[in-house]
Amino acid sequence: VFCSYTPTDMMSNRRLGLLHTSQSEDVVDTQYSFDDEGTLERADPELCIEIFRRELNFSGLQRRLREADRSWMSQFLLVNGLSALFEVLESLSQKKSRRGVVVFDDGTGSDAAGGAVVPAPDTSYQKSECVACVKAVMNYRRGMECMVSGDGFIRKLAQVLDENSNELKAQVLELLSALCLYSSEAYKLTMEALEDFKSLKQQRFWFSYLLQEFQHSTCEEYLAAIAAFVNCALAGIGDLAKRIKLRNELIAHRILDVLGQWRHSTNEDLATQIEVFHEEYASDKDSSEDALSGEYVLSLEDTVNAVVEKVRHTPQEQPFVNILNCLLHLMEQGDKRSADMWKIVEELCLHATGKKKKSTSEDNIPANDAIVEKLNAILKEEGLPKENGIADDCKKESGEQGTGEEVTLENGGSTPEE
Repeated sequence: VFCSYTPTDMMSNRRLGLLHTSQSEDVVDTQYSFDDEGTLERADPELCIEIFRRELNFSGLQRRLREADRSWMSQFLLVNGLSALFEVLESLSQKKSRRGVVVFDDGTGSDAAGGAVVPAPDTSYQKSECVACVKAVMNYRRGMECMVSGDGFIRKLAQVLDENSNELKAQVLELLSALCLYSSEAYKLTMEALEDFKSLKQQRFWFSYLLQEFQHSTCEEYLAAIAAFVNCALAGIGDLAKRIKLRNELIAHRILDVLGQWRHSTNEDLATQIEVFHEEYASDKDSSEDALSGEYVLSLEDTVNAVVEKVRHTPQEQPFVNILNCLLHLMEQGDKRSADMWKIVEELCLHATGKKKKSTSEDNIPANDAIVEKLNAILKEEGLPKENGIADDCKKESGEQGTGEEVTLENGGSTPEE
């Protein structure tokens, strides 16, 4: 993907997407290497994997993967070569080191006999070399296809973002950027992997961690990789409205301020990626004015100001204030129920304005019924009586009597008052 399928064929490779990081072939970890480098170069795929598992000769394997022809690579994948790479990558974080030191999550370790606690060996270099091997495999179409169709390979790759090494995380983001642009399925799996990673980091949005990294890191190469991934995550969305929605979420989390701090960076890659973000932002804005009748949301502040100007001194002014106070209360709660309620509020607004389909794509349940089912589920979890809660209010607004039964809304939408 780094030779034939990089963003060069879709847009300027220099301006959007992968960073051309250099991998030194001369640096070899003496702890894990062996003398006969030619053994790997002459080995068939199965023997190559066997030698690699035993010796962890990353440098030799990288060279063999880069020089392999399509037939050799196809056989390498057939004998589960990519799986072997990810097994080694996981083991570098989890298993005993070759010196018999057990590594714990806090970065310390103890000897095999359970003696004194000692510092765990730093495996960042080995992990970086292993990811470079994965990159060499992804340079081939078959390798990329195996990456997408394999058993959780993308999810395992995304988990490496939890490491401390900025260089290693930049490598991982480079590969995830390529996946975002490779195919719709690869994009979907990449976003799912980041959703899992979001849960691991206890974040609300998948991009929250990256924006935090951008604010706290001073490594410009790593920052360039983050900005490139954000650009690829946006470019991988073909639908204009969905792309705008994601960008608006990023803007609401102050990505413009975050990027603005580095806009005049002397690092060419970082400056280029920031420029790409702003240019694609402007381009989508122009496109949306035609496609969406000028409904493009510039920023959180602009949106709120526009609403305030429209409702000021109108009958809708006090309801608007009440709604904002309720949303503020949800934000202060900050739990899972709060997040679920936010989604329901959004769905209700989209449905009320005709921007959401009348039925879900999965089970053909009318949109109103689907929303109310979610609302009832939340109320049940909280143990709230529906006859005195939000659900009953919905029924009363619909002209029904509160009976304490499950809430239903008439198909076809709600009244203007609702």
